[in-house]
Amino acid sequence: LKANPYEEDDSYEVRLSRAYSSFEPVYTHLRNLVVGTALRRKIVTSGATGEDWERFFKNVDLEGNDLQVFTRNIFSDAVDGGWAGILVEYPQIPPGLSIQEEREQYPNARPYLVPILAQSFMDTLFKSNNDTMLDESDYGRQLSLLRVAHTDKQPDPEDEFTLIERRAERVWDVTPEGVRYRYYVQQEESGDFLQQGDDVYLSSPIIPYVIIPGGAKEEDAIYRPLMLDTARLNMQHWVTSADLNNMINVTANPRFVITGAWDRMKGILSSTSRALVLTDKDAKADWKGAPMDGANIIRMRLADLMASMKSLAVVAMNPSGGTTQPQSGISKIIDKSQNDSLLNVLVTSLEAGLNQALRIAADYMGDQSEPSVTLSKSFVSAPLHSQQILALVELFNAGLMDVKLLLEILEAGDLFEGLADFSVDSIMSRLKLDENGRPVATALSAAAADRPLDTATRETGEAPLVQEANRA
Repeated sequence: LKANPYEEDDSYEVRLSRAYSSFEPVYTHLRNLVVGTALRRKIVTSGATGEDWERFFKNVDLEGNDLQVFTRNIFSDAVDGGWAGILVEYPQIPPGLSIQEEREQYPNARPYLVPILAQSFMDTLFKSNNDTMLDESDYGRQLSLLRVAHTDKQPDPEDEFTLIERRAERVWDVTPEGVRYRYYVQQEESGDFLQQGDDVYLSSPIIPYVIIPGGAKEEDAIYRPLMLDTARLNMQHWVTSADLNNMINVTANPRFVITGAWDRMKGILSSTSRALVLTDKDAKADWKGAPMDGANIIRMRLADLMASMKSLAVVAMNPSGGTTQPQSGISKIIDKSQNDSLLNVLVTSLEAGLNQALRIAADYMGDQSEPSVTLSKSFVSAPLHSQQILALVELFNAGLMDVKLLLEILEAGDLFEGLADFSVDSIMSRLKLDENGRPVATALSAAAADRPLDTATRETGEAPLVQEANRA
């Protein structure tokens, strides 16, 4: 907020302080809604077995964040900045060792994922290349140079509670000898960036950097934030709301004005606890406040800005009033299909980026299991109704699907929502299946099926135990 013409400094400072309390974080709410909707289901991992991968998925960044939390954070950063990066870091071990030697001498060493924000990105170069990873050839344009801004922090030798911060750069490039890493720190005296330490060559055949898109691509490794327009409207909403609050404050605090009085009354103090008597018949005293004529216009502007931000949201929003029930239902279906398609593109890119990062990590670990993750593309909770469940059971009874597929469909239909420990794999591990993949009947159910109905059951349709319970 800039100062108005002829506005005093004190008045501007007061108006500015009120503006700080007028901000409503609509963008943050919609961003969190997008991230929560896109990642509402648990991430499913496959192809990765063993204790090494269990430790990896429980702490993927060596900061205590599991795969679910890390994915949510990196996707939120991508939506904010337009894109985010995942750097597959390697332990700091002596250079020149092969992967086998690294595993023998450093058995606990493993790769970990580091998020790279868009504001830390400096520059990239791409070139056509052909590399082999996990015994597969990878053709296409690959990253040949990556520069990332960093902050170098060192303890102050004169004060143990102070850190000296300097600008730094981390550089990766592809050379004939392999992928090279260098670290530069800006010097205080000259301002030049000097390399710290020697060149380090990675055992990975490619620069271990993966881009997570969070918007529309504009050029190489640069994406336009998906909700940039929403953020701009939120800033405009902030300015308009601050103007309204300032108008209300000025109107609620009128000024005491005396007219037609002689000069000797100049500087008179007035308040609501004092009475003022004017002896001059032409003198007048009154409280004057600013008009509120423009307040309604500002309120209408705030409502328009809020409606515009909701209309630009990537998640389905309820349609405005004034529509009939069929029209409302059709609008919801159209909004859901359109918004789901946008989220589908983002989640698909996020899934591909995570799988690429896992491939780089697996190649470093010398693991040929090809780990992968699967993200759900069902973004809106739509539980199955009874008729759909009956139709699925009929298909199962007809032998057109096995029990695992039935359970997976029911789980996708949110039938087991709220069961925190539910897992199709755990259920399948406890079931006894025949050669056709169908559950084997237990002894109790088999005995009940072979036992003829007694007289009471044939007459009432209820088993004796049920009849006894009804009488009780």
